[in-house]
Amino acid sequence: WDRQSLIAHLDIEDVNFDFQAEPYLDPERSFELQYPVVRAIQELLLKCGIAPLHLLTGRGHHFIWRLQHDSPAFRQLAGLGQLSDTLVGKYAMPQRPAWNTVSVDLATAFAGLGLVLEYVAHRTVELASNTCTIPLEVTAVEVGPNGRGREIISIDLSEYGDPLHKRSVRVPFSTYAKIKQ
Repeated sequence: WDRQSLIAHLDIEDVNFDFQAEPYLDPERSFELQYPVVRAIQELLLKCGIAPLHLLTGRGHHFIWRLQHDSPAFRQLAGLGQLSDTLVGKYAMPQRPAWNTVSVDLATAFAGLGLVLEYVAHRTVELASNTCTIPLEVTAVEVGPNGRGREIISIDLSEYGDPLHKRSVRVPFSTYAKIKQ
């Protein structure tokens, strides 16, 4: 619950639908497969003047940055975002953990951010898919098998389909339960 900023987040990971432990058993290969995607995202973001915090987890990369609520970029995102009446009502209700509400400006900026990051994801696919040795997909979409199962590099935007107060970001040294799945 950042009160001054909207946190932007791009999640890149190696997903193997048949052998889910693969990225953990061969992390060097997993991160090598992701390198063209990482390079394309860094190039796109730096061209926009964004120098994100770049974190690694067990399966991939996280690019995180913030947009101050009083910035022109935040206002532009709020202008792009659209909310259903149901979602406006949900954001007006106090939410855990501190029983805060989510303002309409913040909620519409989050919706706008999701649209912009979808564009960034598709541009990344255009830039990196020719040099990826396995399929590159926006979110975790199953593909046909290759030599090591049905494996993809995923640019995961699923968090932008959730209400803002339901999202979280995995970071190193936090509770990381994904490996237990």
